[in-house]
Amino acid sequence: MKLSLKLFAMFVLTGVMWAQGREPLPLPEPLPPAPAAKCGPWTCYHLQTIPTKDVFKSKAFWAINVGDWATQAFDAEMTHAGLAHHRCVEKNINPPYPSRADLYKAGWKEDIAVAGVAFIWVKVKGPKWVMPLFLTGPVVGHVFKGGLPWYENCW
Repeated sequence: MKLSLKLFAMFVLTGVMWAQGREPLPLPEPLPPAPAAKCGPWTCYHLQTIPTKDVFKSKAFWAINVGDWATQAFDAEMTHAGLAHHRCVEKNINPPYPSRADLYKAGWKEDIAVAGVAFIWVKVKGPKWVMPLFLTGPVVGHVFKGGLPWYENCW
């Protein structure tokens, strides 16, 4: 049977103290067991996350949101220029000649989705190299299917 170094030292010291007529050393008390992870419907404490205020201070979180806003702004400005100068018709937003504000308001659901996914990803400490993939949908939708076709077909 293997004895730990601490118990062996206590055994030797107790024998020395007994031989000298002193009181023996008390045995160490065992440590209490570690508490189990408390998991609820929305939280699990063994999942290590960062505080919410640190998520909003994260450069990765803001870079993804600014990238999404930039693609949306590119699409809105290209569409607005096509509508204002060349009288082309917008087929995805009703009315066919929307204002600049209508063009920016059309993407609010996508903005919330991208911000939510980026928030969760940063909060649970996901790998940062995955985060640019969150912009593939906005880039394809706003740049390649939205803004550039206005330049090619309406200018």
